[in-house]
Amino acid sequence: MLLFGIRGFKVGRELEGTFEQFVEQSKKKMEEQQANPKPNPAEQEMQAKMQLEQAKAQAEAQKADMDAQIEKYKADLKAQTDMQVAQMRAETDIKLKAMDKSGELVEYDELGRQQASAVIQNTLEQSNTAIQSNMAAVIQAIQASNEQQTQALAQMLAQLTKPKAVVRDANGKIVGVQ
Repeated sequence: MLLFGIRGFKVGRELEGTFEQFVEQSKKKMEEQQANPKPNPAEQEMQAKMQLEQAKAQAEAQKADMDAQIEKYKADLKAQTDMQVAQMRAETDIKLKAMDKSGELVEYDELGRQQASAVIQNTLEQSNTAIQSNMAAVIQAIQASNEQQTQALAQMLAQLTKPKAVVRDANGKIVGVQ
């Protein structure tokens, strides 16, 4: 309708092309605004907070997984140690029963006092040495596991407590959190 009014004047015919360009540009801008509406700053901030909460939840899930793996490792190590101790006890019992039957369990000193034979003492020393060795290995494994867990927790804590920065695009729109 505006073009109809402009065409009625001589000067309007010269301006008609410029006016049509203006109308086209206005249509394009309206279409772009409808296709890409500006997000609400509150929505952008809420989205950034949600991303931060998701990152924290992922870190907590990783920590829980790591704790579960450490507990499984400790349980496996304890089961192995218990099995080895039980096996050593069984072997010692078999040796003691065999010695008892052979009469090698008891010796007498020069005064006639009864004491454990050298075979029994040797067997006990071997058992004690093996148990101490296994216990040392268990203690080292637990210490290593605890050290790994402490390092992992320190890394997660550093990640969670480091300053966060809001990432914005060229138009100032919040697009994420670092």
